[in-house]
This record gives sequence, structure tokens and C-alpha cells, in this order.
Amino acid sequence: MAGALALANRALRQVERIDVVAFADLGDIALPPVVGGADDQDLLRFVAPLYLASELEAAGLLDALDTMARLFASGGVQRDLGGAVEPLTDVWRTRHRRFNGDERRAIHGRLFGGDPTATLGGAVANSSFEPTFIGLVERLARAAGGPLQRTVVTGIAEQARQVAYNLSGAAAGVPSLAARELLGAVETALRVFGIAEVQRWLNARSVWSALDSANRRFGRSGVRTPDVISHVRRGRSGVVVFAWLADALPALRSSTAVPRPVVDAAIEWADATIALWGIDEPRAGS
Repeated sequence: MAGALALANRALRQVERIDVVAFADLGDIALPPVVGGADDQDLLRFVAPLYLASELEAAGLLDALDTMARLFASGGVQRDLGGAVEPLTDVWRTRHRRFNGDERRAIHGRLFGGDPTATLGGAVANSSFEPTFIGLVERLARAAGGPLQRTVVTGIAEQARQVAYNLSGAAAGVPSLAARELLGAVETALRVFGIAEVQRWLNARSVWSALDSANRRFGRSGVRTPDVISHVRRGRSGVVVFAWLADALPALRSSTAVPRPVVDAAIEWADATIALWGIDEPRAGS
């Protein structure tokens, strides 16, 4: 996850040099004949950290952090939490100055779909993102990292264009400040769940087992406990695909290979998505 966070932060630092709010002024966007412009690259860099944050939101990370901060502030944690005391206190103290859970899920839904009821201000969930991204992942997963046939390269470039076009409207009006706040909250939560005293409290031995334990103890009533590992895998691999795509976009049509780490990320994303859907992979020869 450290690598995915580093990629997300790098992408965000690059895109913060432009005024992301200007996406709101683009109006109706005609589908461009080719992909690869600077606007497309900036857009993909902008959504990379937000995609990572959206999958970790779906894993319950920030809801669990908020609940733990509330329990700690109310005296409901009768034990030493070591280095978690300061960040939990800060999370509680700043709770009214940060996005709450409904607001976070509305931002993620506007960009990437998900819960169609998690909307604010009349925005609707981007239900077409995931099918479009699946099309890109399928094409990338078929690339073996070596020389590619022209039809495969063209298919990847075309599907990348569709992903960028889909997100261009969804990202309109979402400021880079939102990405920075959400990614900062994710980093705080990961730091808290990595603290040994917190893991002992939750009878866990890793960040993700601690999060899973917190979800089971403190999860929202009536909401199914999330599949933490599958969402983590999607977030980690998805940000790799976005980061590569943003850098590779100008030369994508003339490229003859897809880097092996990107192919692996596409396969991992597909596997994690299948796990979330509860669909068994087809057996060889079936």
C-alpha cells in the first residue's frame, strides 16, 4: 500500500499545478478523435488518488477511524493506545471541518459509481465508469508485456480514451483540495491502524486484519461487513493503472508494449473485482 500511496501522492502533486476547478468550465465535451492531450493526462492524475481513496472508503477505513476517534474521545476505550492518541484526538477535534462519511461517499459515487444513493447536490452516481474501466483492464490483462499487435494497441488506446471521456464529466467541479483531504485522511487512518497498541486492542496483527476487526466491531448497522482485502487490491492495482495511463497517454497509440507491472495490476484488479462480485473464475478448458 505504501507504493500505491506514493503513486497517488505523486499524481496529485503533478495535477495541483493546474486549476482543477476549471474542469467545471469545459461545458459539453465532444468525444475527441484521439486520446493523449494534456487535459486527459491531468484528469487521470487527478482521479488516481481519489480512486485509491474510494476503494479504501469501501473497505470501511475512514468510517472505522471516525468511530474509533469518537469512542476514544468519549472515554469508551479503557486502555493505552500509544501513538494513536494524538491522531485520534485530532480526528475528533477536526470532525466538523472535514468531509463526513456521506460527503465522502457522494464524491466517490460521482466519480466511480458505487452506491447510487450516496449523492449530494443533485449529482448522480457515475454508473458507467466501472464497465468502461473493466473494458480497459480486460485489454491490458491480455497484453503479455512484449510486442503487441496493432489491433491490441488500438484497442487499449480506444478504451483509455473512453475512460478519460467518462471521467471528464464526472470530475467537473471537484477541486484538488478534495483529493488532498481524502488522501490525507487515508494516510492518517493507515498510520493509526499500523500502531501496535491499536492492533492489540483489536486482536489483530496487521493493518488490514485490524481494519477487518474494527469493521466487525463498529460497522454501520444493516451494512454488510466489507471484503477488506478485495477492496485494498482494487485500490492498489487501480492506482497503478491510472498512474501509468497518465504518463503513457501521449505515446499510447504508437507503443509496442505494456510494462509487466501494469499487466499484473490489471490482472489483480480483475481478480479482486471477481471476488467482490462473488463469481468464480472459469476453469481452464471450461
